Amino acid sequence: MLGAFLSSSTHAQTSTQVSTEPGVVAAVAPTFGPIARSARVKGDVVVEVTINTRGEVDDTKIISGHALLQAASKVAAKKWKFAVDDRRKRTCRLTFSFGYIDGRKSDPEYTTTFMPPYRIEILWNPPAPGY
Repeated sequence: MLGAFLSSSTHAQTSTQVSTEPGVVAAVAPTFGPIARSARVKGDVVVEVTINTRGEVDDTKIISGHALLQAASKVAAKKWKFAVDDRRKRTCRLTFSFGYIDGRKSDPEYTTTFMPPYRIEILWNPPAPGY
């Protein structure tokens, strides 16, 4: 009987836990710069952000990623907004994933996708040869 009580008590605790991840209010994608595109650079850039109590990014730190993609990722990360938390500063890691689609579009275009909680995919569809 005690086992059943402990089991149901544990279940109640886990179902009422509140996420400690900062909620995203506004996510900004980085630009895929012309030098990085010309060099066909791709991959993930991970940026750790420190979030103040107002939900603004106070500090950024590059954790990993190609050097040609880091500056744009850092600029974008500074523009993110998070839910307000009056009690404390928080940190989280944002991932910006850069890639290509070789769809041979007549007009070059970007496709940007937000993938909660902290990932943005930026795909570049380059123009067809001779564009």
